[in-house]
Amino acid sequence: MFKIAEKRTVEWPVTIAVPQDGGGVKKFDARVEFEYLTQDDIDEALAGGNDIDLMLRAVTGWPDGQFQDERGEVLPFNAENLARLMQIQYVRLAFVAAHLQVQQGREAARKNSR
Repeated sequence: MFKIAEKRTVEWPVTIAVPQDGGGVKKFDARVEFEYLTQDDIDEALAGGNDIDLMLRAVTGWPDGQFQDERGEVLPFNAENLARLMQIQYVRLAFVAAHLQVQQGREAARKNSR
């Protein structure tokens, strides 16, 4: 039986591809907590015309120690640090892609364990 939850979150993998000199990327795997949103919530968040507002609404946390500033100081989850990360386009797009998987109920890609 499928039950509808009033409010539900899920911790989900997010792979951030950090651009490198020469045209390559360095992949960073993070875990981010997203809230499942209703369509009304999504429409309201996107009314501002960008996906930043959607991510500010949907992201509800991450484990401590995953993100650091340029000095190596840990960026704990809070609204200010989330907004700071969302200003980095390749980070924001990775979050948006992961959130789309959550909203679609689609499994995250699994890495080959060999």
